[in-house]
Formats: sequence, structure tokens, C-alpha cells
Amino acid sequence: MPFEYHVKILKIDLSREKVGIEEAPRWMVKLYLGGRGINAKLLHDLLPLGTDPYDAENPLIFGVGPLVGTLAPAGCRTRVTTLSPLTGFIGDSSIGGSWGAELRYAGFDHIVIVGRAERPIYLSIMDGECRIESAEELWGLKARETAEALREEIGDWEAKTLCIGPAGENLVRYACIVGDGYNVAGRTGVGAVMGSKRLKGIVVRGTLGVEVADPERFEELALKAHNLIRENPRFQSLSGIGLMRGMMQGYHGEEARRRLNPEEFLERYVYKRKTCFACPAHCLYHYMVPYGPHVGCYGGNFPANPLIEFGLKLGVDDWPSILKLNELSTDYGLDVDGAGSTIYFALELLENGVIDVEYLDGLCLREGDFDVIAELLRRIAYREGIGDLMAEGSRRMAARIGGVAEHYTREIKGLELMPGRLPHYFNALAHAVSGRGGCHTRSQCFVVTRYLTPEEAERRFGTSKAVEPRETEGKAKMLIYYEDLIAVGDSLGICSFFLGENCPALSFKELSELLEAATRIALTPRELRRCGERIINLERLINIREGLSREDDTIPPRLVTPNPEEWGEVERDLNRMLDEYYRLRGWKETGEPRGEKLRELQLEDDPYHITHNT
Repeated sequence: MPFEYHVKILKIDLSREKVGIEEAPRWMVKLYLGGRGINAKLLHDLLPLGTDPYDAENPLIFGVGPLVGTLAPAGCRTRVTTLSPLTGFIGDSSIGGSWGAELRYAGFDHIVIVGRAERPIYLSIMDGECRIESAEELWGLKARETAEALREEIGDWEAKTLCIGPAGENLVRYACIVGDGYNVAGRTGVGAVMGSKRLKGIVVRGTLGVEVADPERFEELALKAHNLIRENPRFQSLSGIGLMRGMMQGYHGEEARRRLNPEEFLERYVYKRKTCFACPAHCLYHYMVPYGPHVGCYGGNFPANPLIEFGLKLGVDDWPSILKLNELSTDYGLDVDGAGSTIYFALELLENGVIDVEYLDGLCLREGDFDVIAELLRRIAYREGIGDLMAEGSRRMAARIGGVAEHYTREIKGLELMPGRLPHYFNALAHAVSGRGGCHTRSQCFVVTRYLTPEEAERRFGTSKAVEPRETEGKAKMLIYYEDLIAVGDSLGICSFFLGENCPALSFKELSELLEAATRIALTPRELRRCGERIINLERLINIREGLSREDDTIPPRLVTPNPEEWGEVERDLNRMLDEYYRLRGWKETGEPRGEKLRELQLEDDPYHITHNT
């Protein structure tokens, strides 16, 4: 029988407890690929006008791309897309591990969930079937307890789980979704939307496998891609501790960096290293604290984020305490960046006399105070006392406090930033225009500024100044290339560590070849990049429909320069880059895509009627 590539969408209405299966039309797959792209298209088409993120009508969409579950390197990523309760714009988060591959083995590529269950429930998906089951006995459990209970419930310890903790149940606006007890879809509050639907978890088990169009050709290309990655000089750094060390360089405090030596973490606390599905790198650190006050603390994943949020921002300067705070955040189902940055915001307000200790329920928050930070995490997760306000995020918290409080926020479009500073103009522009708020992962901006040489920038983007920190020239063109590439990788399901400049093995050429061998969808590298551009523009349309304007594509002054007198010049430079970015994107000066650009990208059929004639 001739091979045919099908994208299966599992559609679930929790209000009516109705389950259905649809197939994505061929044109949708060719235009949006899968994963992030098809998720965005589904959200665009299904989200009713005037929907609040916590309304039952807000779709919660899970999606994987056509390379997930195959031999393609790091074909493991699952996208979660919805209207964000934190930002009010498109909410999109990503999670690794093996859940996405398991979903494809169970026969599905996307899950669209609408409605709200009358009681807590979970979804059980196995080999082409989905059941809605009661989760009333699971409601209130922490994330790891829930993952274990779900596997025990279905009697299969090989099953893969996604679930929320107390933070998601209590609608903390930056609640995350936890995979298998330790991976997280952390950003934009996707866990809170899951909680609003009274959906405690999704457990998946599949044995159907994934078929590719040309097995021999695909195996050859996948092996070649794996070799390209391993031969890259930066592979050992990525597969080791180098990524964590590199992210620490953006922070002041040599003493803090010395005390939090990543090598010490590896030697004393890591007992096993694992990979996500089909990934050649080993960056999942399974750790345990063997002695001291936090003895028995353990976890299955430690990215750089907790080190930065709890260590370098909040001043906790010993590994066991940081590991324990990471464990607590994951179990509560809290986005580390959202929680850490909001607590840091409160610390700065306290230190500068904007609020007093009584405002924080009498908690004397000081830099490095583990006990108070841990207690604040608990109060946020359960919305107790001051935690109820902090669960809203720093933007809403500042609005409630009033006065100069807004000056101390570090957020863009409502999304708190992991980095404390954006010293490079490329970082600043990338964060300003990011569709989901202050985010570096949609452009790999920090990696680009660290690794791209002036000579390479001259060759690829026409000017060596593209990598100069305080030059505006070339920044917009360079950013657009990386945004398009990451959008394609996100839609195919490839981890972005192997795109861009981190470990640059997979370009549009390699991705195009893998896609054709897997699906028989033949797109040239140029056509594939056009898919990335289309996805970026579609996400922009969704945000404009939700009220986005040029004024939202900005950054807080203190993220670029601590010197207020310098801000005027910096602001002019940022506006110059923003003008160029809009022009090269084919957008108006206000940030709206022009009609001719929409027609060029086959986006002219706009059900929201939010675009205008050129």
C-alpha cells in the first residue's frame, strides 16, 4: 500500500465529555508543518472573540511535529498552545522528554481540549482511543505524586504523563505543566489553563509506532544529522555543563559564580544523566542531595533556570538549597522563571522601601534566605496571604501596589524574563518582539551573540556590525533569520539546541531533507523558511486580535542600562531597529502585517477581520 502521511487531531469537549478524531487537511500540513505551527493555526481558528484565558471556550492545544518519535536527532518536543492568562496574548510552551513520541505511538499528533469538566478528570490515551476518567482522588496532589498515581491507575509504568500541581489547580498565572515528574512546559501559564478546565493530567501509552515514507533514506539522513551534531566543537559543551556555565556569565558577582561551580554540582549531586527521546546530548541531570538539611532531595532535570533565579538573582549560594527550591517549584507546578522573578521583584521593593515586611505577611525576605523563599513558593502555589497577589505575576502585582513599583518589574508583555540584563542590542530587540513575551528561546539570541563571529555575520547578514553589542545595523535581518528557523524547528518537533548557533548542525537544508524522507512533503529550504515566516505572522495576527500594538514591543529601561541619562539614546536605537524589523517583515510602522504580506503567505483569509488594506 502506498505511504500516506496523516496528521490525527484528537478533539475533546470536556463540558459535554465528548471525544472525536479528525484529520488535518493536507494544505494545513504543508503550510504549518505541525507542532507549534498547526497549534497556532488551530488556536487562530478556534478561539472565540472576547475570550478570557480562563473561559471554558479557550482552547488548550498539545501538538507534536512530523519528526517526533523518529530517528531524527532530538525529535522530542511537544508544544502547548493557548491564550495565556499571564500575558493575554498567545501562550506557547515547550516540553521535552518522551511524552510527544508516546503520543505519536498512540496514534495522535495534536490534542485540542475545550470546555470545562464538572469535576476533576484526567485523560487516558492508548493506541487510538481516549477515555475521560475521574481525577477527584488526585486533585490536590503534587506533580510527582500525580505522575506516579496516573501510571499506577492504568497499570503501566512505561506510560508517559503530563500533569499539573497545586499551582495549576489554584490558577497561578505562571503555573506550568510537568512531564513525567520532572520535565516542564514552563512559560506563559499553560498549567493554569489546564487547571481552569479541571484537567489534572494526561497519561499516554502507545505501541503503534511511527511510519516514515522512505525508511532507508530517512535512516541515512538521520545518521548524518547525528554525526553532524557530534562532530560540532560545541557538542561536548552542550552535552556537558557548558550551557549552564555560559548562562551564568551574564551575571555579576564572581563570588556567587565561584560558590555555585557547575562542576561541583556534577561531582557531588548528579547520579545519572539521561536524554530526551532520540537526543544525542545528555543534559537531563538526575540529582540527589545525599546529606545535610536537604538530604533526600532529588529531581530528574536541572536546567540553568533555577540556578539563575534562585542562586544568582535571589542570592541562595549553596547547591543543596537551590536543588531543593527547584524540587519544590516542580512539585508545586510553578514556572521557575515566573516564581523566581516575582519573588525577586518583591525583594527589590522591600530593599528600596516601596513595601514593608508587613506587606509580605511579616516575612522578612532577605537575599539568600532559603526558608522565606521556600515559604513564598508554597504561599504562591496555594494562593495564601501575599501569595495570592504574587500568583498574579509582577506586572499585576505592581499595578496593585502602584507608585514606583512598576519601575522594578522585569517583564515584557507580562512575561518575566530569566536574564537580569539585556546588554546586547540583539538580545533587546529579540525580547521586545517575541510573540509570547520576554523570551530568548524563540531566537536563541544569547547563543547567537556568544558564538557568531563578525566574519560569519558579514557573510550571512551583510555586515559584521550585526554582532556588535551597541550597533543597530544588521540586527533585524539577523533576528528574522533565527526566528524563522526556530519556528520551523518547533513545528517539526526538533529541540532548538541543534538549530541556530548553539550546536549548529541542522539548517533549513537538513530539515527539508528529513521532512521529505519522513512524509513525502517536498519543500525546498526556501519554502520551508517561508513556513517559519508564515507561523510568525500568524502568531502576530492572533496577538493583534488580542490587543497587541507597537507599544507592547518594548523592554523595561533597566534591562538595558542602569543609567537613566543614557536611556533616551538607547530608546532611539531600539526604535530604529524596530522600524527596520517591521519593514523587513513586511509590516506597517504600527506592527500590523500588510495586506500584500498576508497574501504572499496565504494568510489573507482572516476570520477576525483585524487586518486592513495596504
